[in-house]
Amino acid sequence: MAANSPPGRGWGWVVDTKTPHRTPPTPCPSQEGNCRRRCVTSVKFIFITKDTKTITTFIRWSRSFLYFRVFRGGCYIIAMPKGFGRPTYREWETSTGLLSYRVTLKETDLWIRSQTDLSALAELALCRSRAIIEQYIAAHSAFQTSFEPVDAPDDAPRLIREMADAAARVGVGPFAAVAGAIAETVGRELLPYSADLLIENGGDIFAASKTPRVFGLYAGNSRLSGKIGLKIAAGQMPCGFCTSSGTVGHSISFGNADAAAVLANSAALADACATAVGNKVRQAEDIDGALQFAASIEGVQAVVIVLGDQIGAWGTVELVAI
Repeated sequence: MAANSPPGRGWGWVVDTKTPHRTPPTPCPSQEGNCRRRCVTSVKFIFITKDTKTITTFIRWSRSFLYFRVFRGGCYIIAMPKGFGRPTYREWETSTGLLSYRVTLKETDLWIRSQTDLSALAELALCRSRAIIEQYIAAHSAFQTSFEPVDAPDDAPRLIREMADAAARVGVGPFAAVAGAIAETVGRELLPYSADLLIENGGDIFAASKTPRVFGLYAGNSRLSGKIGLKIAAGQMPCGFCTSSGTVGHSISFGNADAAAVLANSAALADACATAVGNKVRQAEDIDGALQFAASIEGVQAVVIVLGDQIGAWGTVELVAI
């Protein structure tokens, strides 16, 4: 992708936000009359295209500028890398218009937002989900410990097959998908009772909603942390939005990304893909390749990568300032 390419080509680009700039560059001809300036914290200038069909794309010119559409208003939920302190980031949630409650069992800690209190049903669903996984790994230990894909037989429980399939599609171990898979499995049981439903499991989110939702992104010590998010249209849900990090939390990552966030058709796939993308990013030069990898996976809708003060994104959603 050439440095002067207009937005909408379909690939993300790396943007360096370290250097402050007070005046924007002369717009390229393809953008003349189609942009306006807005200043937000940490990202010095944002040009907002009027083309609502433009795929969210960052473009790097000779200076540090981002191209994306800014959404103002609405609620958002912070999507966190696995292992970050749950009580802290859950306090950052803005109003969703839904009832919020917590359901826990052993290591699993769910934060659920629904139209009515479904905690009793959620507890049963979580108990069943964990029992399925625990019984399976008792007989197949590699399913839990492997960093490579592990096949699951056709007669394995649906939850197990979904984890194995998601992991195989992106080349990681099945347990890279466990948090997202549990959130989605519990969500499927609750959906008949609440059309608007958000389930967060250790920073990995299963979402179903009749209205757009905005998921904020925590990226450790990056200046972009908590400043950006993804606006998810109602038509894109149910979906999963999951984050992996090499600098935040205790979960294993072989990369150095402060945040690798993936939106996908399923939470299991989003979880596994976030891990795979995070593993690929060790330095800024790796971001573009990681974006292309995520874009090649069927079912992945968007990806955002933050490494220090650099960011790259690809997808069919709006990147927003929050």
